[in-house]
Amino acid sequence: MKKKLTVITPVYNNASYIEDFLKNLDDQTVKDFELIIVNDCSTDNSLDILKSHIGKHDYDIKLFSTEKNGGPGVARNVALEHVDADYITFIDADDKVSYDYAETLIEVAEKTNCDVAFFDYTKEGKNVKQQLSTIPQSKGDEFVSAELAFIYAECCAFKLFSRKLIVENKVRFPELRSGEDAMFVRRALKYTKCVYYKKYNGYLYQYNANSIVHTKKNLSYDTYEDFAKTKTLFDMYKDEIHEMPDALFAIWLNEDFLSKIKRLYLSRSPRSWYKKVLQEAKEVYPDWYERIDKGHLSKFKRLIFFAMKRESILLIKLFLFIRSQLV
Repeated sequence: MKKKLTVITPVYNNASYIEDFLKNLDDQTVKDFELIIVNDCSTDNSLDILKSHIGKHDYDIKLFSTEKNGGPGVARNVALEHVDADYITFIDADDKVSYDYAETLIEVAEKTNCDVAFFDYTKEGKNVKQQLSTIPQSKGDEFVSAELAFIYAECCAFKLFSRKLIVENKVRFPELRSGEDAMFVRRALKYTKCVYYKKYNGYLYQYNANSIVHTKKNLSYDTYEDFAKTKTLFDMYKDEIHEMPDALFAIWLNEDFLSKIKRLYLSRSPRSWYKKVLQEAKEVYPDWYERIDKGHLSKFKRLIFFAMKRESILLIKLFLFIRSQLV
């Protein structure tokens, strides 16, 4: 019998989380969903643990493996080729969801017939636990424009996608090691006719300060020219979404401008490189600071953007250091 919801989960060396993850899904109030897990060439015993669970749960489990380690985007693409349900959601193996998560997502799908839906989430790290809204400008459950959703499409988790939308438009994750999920969501939003936001927080996102995005690993640039050549999502989108200037600005602000400053900090780059990035920012958007909707920014982003506006390298480094100690 066809399921209403598919949960997609990439796995790479998640052996210590798998039992709790599957138990978490066991506790769901409805079982009308399938779980597709893709093992991305784990080097621990993740695959053995997963195999031992096939056929032992009230929900269906499909298990696949990649031929070589390609990152979560590649693993999710493998899963997308095997989806049977009407709707798709993504849950990472080290995260958790509320007992009514699947039920809520299915209910939203049936009531709204939306192409994409956004939900709130809780971010938890070593020293932080924040409840966050995916559409900060919204005050409650409502349909929102694709342009607005486009601005806040940073992660594929805590969202719902119509299988028809994904299949008919061949929406897939790019083969990137980071930022691939934001591009997937925005590619989906390009084709959507209906986006719904529900003020429901049922997803616990485990912030990992040791992940590839947040550490000095693999960050090595011999010259500023090498650093400047690193591809960003802004570069990938600037020709593709010229008709959405506000969304383009948001992408540039968060995924090019701010992420470059963070990479400079993580790679311990010289002060002169910061100055070059800040100068280039003025050339792209001379009024960038005035355009920021500061009321919807986190305290950290307000502080870091203020320091960037002042071009104070000392303050920038200080705020980034403090931030790294809190999460």
